[in-house]
Amino acid sequence: MTTEANRIEATALDVFGDAYAGLGLVDDDLVVFTAGTIPEVLAEVLEGVPVRRVYFNLGELEAFKARLDAVAEEAISRGVRLVAWGVDPTTNSVGVGVASDATAAEAVLAELLGPDVPITVYAHGPVTT
Repeated sequence: MTTEANRIEATALDVFGDAYAGLGLVDDDLVVFTAGTIPEVLAEVLEGVPVRRVYFNLGELEAFKARLDAVAEEAISRGVRLVAWGVDPTTNSVGVGVASDATAAEAVLAELLGPDVPITVYAHGPVTT
């Protein structure tokens, strides 16, 4: 992370506390995500960085990612070729890169994780059979 992003993240953490949901790029612009109410005075505090309201805070997203960590081996044994996964503030979900059929991977992961874990599956690499 750049020095500017670190400073903005620290400020956003101070402003939103547990409601902070992350920092990400949207159309090449830095955006702060929060699960809390957005105060009117934010433009000055965050130096014009846009703020978007989302459903899950960063702690919840990290807990969802930990649930995926726990079932990753099972997903692999069911044919999901996991490339990478982690908290994705821009989609307010756990982003999952796969090198297998993305639709099939999404179905397996939804079954293993349950309907309450938000995931966004990205195809990374060739589909293999």
